[in-house]
Parts: sequence; C-alpha cells; structure tokens
Amino acid sequence: MKPIMFSKEMVEQILKGKKTQTRRQIKGIDYNGLTKIQLINKLIENYYIIDLKYKNKRETVGCFCRYNSVDNLLYVKETYAIQNNKIIYEAGQGLQTNIWQNKLFMSKKYSRIHLKISHIGIDLLNNITLEDARSEGFTDKISFLKYVAKIKNINYDGIVDSTGFLFMPVWVIKFEIDKTIYK
Repeated sequence: MKPIMFSKEMVEQILKGKKTQTRRQIKGIDYNGLTKIQLINKLIENYYIIDLKYKNKRETVGCFCRYNSVDNLLYVKETYAIQNNKIIYEAGQGLQTNIWQNKLFMSKKYSRIHLKISHIGIDLLNNITLEDARSEGFTDKISFLKYVAKIKNINYDGIVDSTGFLFMPVWVIKFEIDKTIYK
C-alpha cells in the first residue's frame, strides 16, 4: 500500500464523496512546447511507455508511476494530531488545535481513508473536462487550474499562462474509498 497526500480541502471533498480522482505531475518530462501526450503501453506493474508530441519533434519515453496500478490501495496522508491518546484530523472534524502534525510524517497506522485505484491514465493538465474538474472536487475547470497553480507556486490568473504549466503531463488517477478499511 502506497501513501498519497491531500490537503485539508481535498480530504473534505473525498469524505463528501465529491473527489473521486486526482492528477499528479509526471516527473522527468519537459513540458516546454509539449502539445500532446499518449499512453502507448504498460510494460510491467507500474512502468508505462508514453508518446510525447512537441511543436517540432516527437519522443517516446518510459515513465514510472509511483501509485502502481488498478486495484492497488493507497492510504491518505492528511494533517492530524494526537490529543488525549486519540487521533484527530484537521479535515472534516472542525477542531482547532495548535498541535497539528505535518501530513508528510503521517504513519499508515493513523490513516483513516484508504483509496482503491480504479483507473490510471495520462493527459495534459489543461485537457481536464468540466466533469473531471467536478470529480476533482471543484465546481469548474478554472477553479481547478488556479488551485494547482497555487500549490505549485505558479502565478496563473485563469487566462494567461506565462510558464507553460497548462501543458504539464499528469497521471490521472481515479479511485473510490475502500469501505472495508474506512474508519
């Protein structure tokens, strides 16, 4: 079982059943001038062959997906605290405390949400549809793109993309809460 981190806002959307997919940047691919991405083949458990089309060239690369494959489980890392020998979570519990622990260091044993992967695909960030934006927990595509820009520390106003981040290649991971483990 692999970890996956989500912000407080995204955990709340998962708990409400509104977030059923996530996009994560495919590392190691230059997206400057990238215009199209296509999954060619899955070689082994979590290694994929991808075709990249740039403005002036085409390239085929192999990429490792750290989230493995369909039917694998992920445990959600979120901001939490241990108070009076009880685990509390920042998302969905409305509690205020100054003892929150960084989600980066959350142990699997404290995770209350486990997700079962139902699909892994690839796309360019900007190709997200309205339906997909809603499955990400947002009301529209622009809200989603602004949120991604914010967490990536990119200046994006919803119109002008001076960095090219809209053409960032991403893993598209669809999931459902594993009800057998959910606490």
